[in-house]
Amino acid sequence: MAVAEEVTLDELIAWCGKEAAKVQSMSLRPAMQRIAVSAKGYTQQNFVGQHTPDGVPWVPTKFRVRGAGKTLRDTGLLMAGVGSASKAASVEQIGDRSLEVGTNDERARTHQDGAEIKPKRGKFLAIPLTRKALLLSPRDFPGLHFRGGEDRGALFDRQGTAHYALVKRVLIPARPFIGWNGAMIEDAGMILADFLVTEIDGDAIGG
Repeated sequence: MAVAEEVTLDELIAWCGKEAAKVQSMSLRPAMQRIAVSAKGYTQQNFVGQHTPDGVPWVPTKFRVRGAGKTLRDTGLLMAGVGSASKAASVEQIGDRSLEVGTNDERARTHQDGAEIKPKRGKFLAIPLTRKALLLSPRDFPGLHFRGGEDRGALFDRQGTAHYALVKRVLIPARPFIGWNGAMIEDAGMILADFLVTEIDGDAIGG
């Protein structure tokens, strides 16, 4: 024997209106939190893959620290800041219907957008070439001597190892690491849809 339930058009319209009003008034914060976690994961993958959010490879670093990691990963702090739980290192603002994720690292904007860097004091910019140079300024590094000319040069130790390149300016190309792409938007949509389905599930039409 067949079993069926009849739903009128008026009941369907009324149900849709009720659910739409419910969605408009509810907090989406739980979904926003999940989307934030997803966005951070995608952003860190940009560092791993050395590319923009859209998959365009970053311009390789001209000056490389010997023995260091990949571009923008010499110390790992910039990448770590994106996913850090520390409020001092990361940006995370999650509201009922919005979210903001990023990093507080002071170098972030320079690498995201690119920049021209010139010396504020002195004649040259000092670019670290070794891990030891990353930890010390040229003034605090003992036993260095200059080799070069008017426009550029390097600071060497007594063994002949160059620890700093000296240049008049540095043009840092944009290497975007934060931004939305199609996969991120699709994931966010699925997370939001799953949340909404769970929230409105069980509200029977005509009930």
